[in-house]
Amino acid sequence: MALLLGLKKSEAVDFSFMLSIPIILGVSLYEMRHVHFQVDGVSLYAMGMLSAFVFGAASLKFLIGYLKGHTLDIFAYYRIGLALVILVFSLVPRV
Repeated sequence: MALLLGLKKSEAVDFSFMLSIPIILGVSLYEMRHVHFQVDGVSLYAMGMLSAFVFGAASLKFLIGYLKGHTLDIFAYYRIGLALVILVFSLVPRV
């Protein structure tokens, strides 16, 4: 949508990822109400959160760099192909 509104591709990518930050933080805080911390499990939660942050940040850095020089055509073709495969398998009767 940002491209249709006249933003440059790099600005549109940066803006869309910046919009996701408050949403991700809000959902994370909201879902923390389901977590029951125990003394021996706190380090596991901390390690999990740290590794999710590191790998998420690395993935976003790669994706933003990729999007600044490429389009998502390959991803779109992959999704269409995957949707067709799922549709075919959902229509096949189960034995």
